[in-house]
Amino acid sequence: MLCLHAAAAEIQGNTVLLLGDNHAGKSTLIVSLMADGCISYGDDLIGMTAQGQIFSFGIAPRLRLPLPPSETLHDFVRQNGGIGDERYLYVNADTPFSAPFGHTAKPTRIVLLQREKKGELAVLSQQDGLLEILSHYVMRKGTAEAVFRQAATLTADTPVLLFRYSSPDEAVSDLKKTLTASTTGTPSAVSGQDRRKRLRHRLSLSSRKRQRCREYYTQSADVRVFSEYGRLVLTDKNSDALFTLTPSGELLWNMMAQPMSEQEASLILQEAFPDINKSRIRHDVEELFKSLKQKKLITPCKETAL
Repeated sequence: MLCLHAAAAEIQGNTVLLLGDNHAGKSTLIVSLMADGCISYGDDLIGMTAQGQIFSFGIAPRLRLPLPPSETLHDFVRQNGGIGDERYLYVNADTPFSAPFGHTAKPTRIVLLQREKKGELAVLSQQDGLLEILSHYVMRKGTAEAVFRQAATLTADTPVLLFRYSSPDEAVSDLKKTLTASTTGTPSAVSGQDRRKRLRHRLSLSSRKRQRCREYYTQSADVRVFSEYGRLVLTDKNSDALFTLTPSGELLWNMMAQPMSEQEASLILQEAFPDINKSRIRHDVEELFKSLKQKKLITPCKETAL
């Protein structure tokens, strides 16, 4: 079973996956939702079955102390608090608002949490949603391809929302009010496919200068390439890591089907983007080549002058 570093709850008839980095407030929000009558499926680790259903491990939510100001939250914790110390407090897992071990449900929404002063809920494109959810997967066994395939299927079927909020009480209220309506909004980012088309057009207007260099690289034979929502994702069959490419990185990757040097890649982008600082382009290309080499996605080869 694959897992997600995430929380999940049943809210207004929706089964919602709540993703966020550490300190994004997943646990506090889950307990606040429980206090409002919602059912928790977990606050930190959520299983994902092969059928695309979330799986509850029945683990008690753990709150970081001190609790934020909220009369509703404090009252619920006083009634349902379990073991704890000066840093953390567990909420009893056997409350009526906590799903038991083994309970499954099909997610109907994915919500990315960000702690901000101003509340906002926006629809993300499928591409941006896929890239966001990939970084939250956890697995002991399996492959990067399995993660990618499941994440792609999940984001194809389930709307992905970005939710900025400041307080738990505000978050509970806003989620309940806007979850259903938010799915009809316009994605908040331009699709990667459109960005790539514009970039390819600009490159097509550029003459491709070649230069002598002994350090040429080409695509590794062990790399597998996946395309989803207009974005390329690479993985090495000997690694569990996934590597996503920006539109410009994708074009350079495609060109590396034939040997290419770092200097040549810089020249190509400098001609395509004459208004961008050349040192910035050289730095970005250097970082791209460095990452691809470290992950063994490209391999050195001998190449004579072209």
